[in-house]
Amino acid sequence: MRHVFVTFLQGLIFASVSVLPAVSEGAILRFDCRETAICQSDGTCQSDHGQTVFTLAPQEIDADGRGDYLISSDGGDRRPATGTARTGPYVWTDRSGQERVLTILSESAALLVSRDPSAPDATTVSFLSCSIIF
Repeated sequence: MRHVFVTFLQGLIFASVSVLPAVSEGAILRFDCRETAICQSDGTCQSDHGQTVFTLAPQEIDADGRGDYLISSDGGDRRPATGTARTGPYVWTDRSGQERVLTILSESAALLVSRDPSAPDATTVSFLSCSIIF
């Protein structure tokens, strides 16, 4: 199941639009996002309008944005993350053990996938409406 999950998420990067400015080490990216919907793995969705600000600090990345980042949400703990391109996906594990994957789809849209490794069938997908904060 995990392999399918990761393969699906890696496929998202190829469908992503390159919308971000060039990212270099030390250049911090901030995304101010509002959840428009949260969907469970059983296909049920609910509207949600929670607000989250993601902050990504590149650590060691190449010209395409692939490499190591520190990520935080709402000013919380900075967690190590891996990015495969400037638009993500950015993959990390939060303090509670949830696996997170953030993929930027356009200048105003992103997906956040959350998975509890102890309950792999309890994956959620949050559809986000975002703006980039410079």
